[in-house]
Amino acid sequence: MAKIFISYKSESHPDTQLAHVFHTHLKKAGLEPFVAEVDIRLGENWDKRIEQELKDCDYFILLMSENAIASEMVVEEVRRAKDLNKQSSTKKPLILPIHVKLPKNVQISYDLSGYLNKIQKRFWETDDDTTIILNEIISIATGKKVVTENLPVQNNNTPEVKNPFANHPVNLNIHDEKQQLRQHLSSFLVPPQLDQITEMLFYYITSANQVLIMFEQLSNQYNSAAGRAVVNELRIYLNNPNDLFPESQYGVYGKMDDAWIIHNTAYTLVQAGIVNAQYFGVDWNMLIAANQIVVQYLPQQVTIQLNTMMMNLLGIIAQETGNNFMASFTQTANNQYQPNMGNGQAVGYNENNLYQQLANGIAQIFS
Repeated sequence: MAKIFISYKSESHPDTQLAHVFHTHLKKAGLEPFVAEVDIRLGENWDKRIEQELKDCDYFILLMSENAIASEMVVEEVRRAKDLNKQSSTKKPLILPIHVKLPKNVQISYDLSGYLNKIQKRFWETDDDTTIILNEIISIATGKKVVTENLPVQNNNTPEVKNPFANHPVNLNIHDEKQQLRQHLSSFLVPPQLDQITEMLFYYITSANQVLIMFEQLSNQYNSAAGRAVVNELRIYLNNPNDLFPESQYGVYGKMDDAWIIHNTAYTLVQAGIVNAQYFGVDWNMLIAANQIVVQYLPQQVTIQLNTMMMNLLGIIAQETGNNFMASFTQTANNQYQPNMGNGQAVGYNENNLYQQLANGIAQIFS
């Protein structure tokens, strides 16, 4: 029976509630979870029990909320789990970090960033994510899925996201799509920025098909079953009328998620040194700049799910390359690591701040 240590910030919402839900359902799955405030008995030595549980555990779940990453106790538990992992011949405990409503721009300490470097994370934003994440943890620990119901952690009173494109026509031709982009951007941009950003976003959307075609040709050239599988999964997503950001609802903007998953998957392979940046025949400088604007348009939950999908696709390639593949990440000034197209160091791109000027205007549209 696998033992699972759950590290979280006590007396913090939704950390405590999420830890208790995890504890309950991991136990139902036949696992042996440990939550300090649940499992430490009255009068028991707190420090000794935690140290023993860390030594005995097979998996270490880290619930990374903004309060948790500022907690010295939580950081110390991560440090100890990392040390035990390095010392163990079986590489136990396996650290499973979960971002719990952690803002993208939050500053993570240098030590904590170092402990979690190159470890894949998951993201919890709403109750809908609880079952998904629990299923994955149970699958890792037992090889089976047993959680099927939606598991409430918090009252979800989040208002429906405003769709600023609701009255925009869909199924437009190329020329009309470009005009739709320009018309919308003109609500908060003026020339010459209006022209520049319109061209940038239009290129981002329309060049995605070329990148996918080149990816397919490369997979066939090297007889890569993994590459062909990834291309097939991308095409399935592109052809799904009910994808995360559907064109039927958002018009030309509904193509942004399609372009995002293609460009970021290809670019991560460039970062990893698997594919030459010039192979795809696109202007990565423009795509990198446009990518920063696109993520302002896409709802955060969409971006999180796209990121998860991309990492799963890259995992297929990792298996074919003998698990030697590891996407590199660019380190920002505040010691965070930005995945995907980031600031483009892989192709020598010096990021400008143009997209930052758009953030407020775009954010207001969704408010």
